[in-house]
Amino acid sequence: MTRMYNTGIQDLLDGTIIWTGGSKTTQYARLLTASYSIDVDHDYLDHTSGGTMSQGAGNTSQSLADNTPVATLDTANDEVQADCGDETYAALAAGDTPSQIAVYKYNAADASAELLCNCLLTTPPAPNGGDYTIVWDAEGVFEISN
Repeated sequence: MTRMYNTGIQDLLDGTIIWTGGSKTTQYARLLTASYSIDVDHDYLDHTSGGTMSQGAGNTSQSLADNTPVATLDTANDEVQADCGDETYAALAAGDTPSQIAVYKYNAADASAELLCNCLLTTPPAPNGGDYTIVWDAEGVFEISN
């Protein structure tokens, strides 16, 4: 299940975040633990700090730019699906267990990295030093529908 942040919706509409093309913005994904409770009024990545996983091998934010973000019109379901290729976290260190993913516009400072959406993991991994691949939902990272 994916929830959009209110300012993420606004940022898509006003061009602050551009999902495809990558020339203006780059989206990143960060694993979060169950300690973070999504609040659609959160604006920036630093608002998720209560759920940030302990840092270690693999527990870093990942760029989605190399995974070719696309937008696809699905007329049968009256929606637009925003998707990209699967994302792999290499050597995800043992410790915290991720339960969700925050997708955001990259900025070197978390206080100005604008949140776009939050995706709950249906099968959270048990980090053990191995690779973990996020396989996005069949309908994409998020969708906008009527």
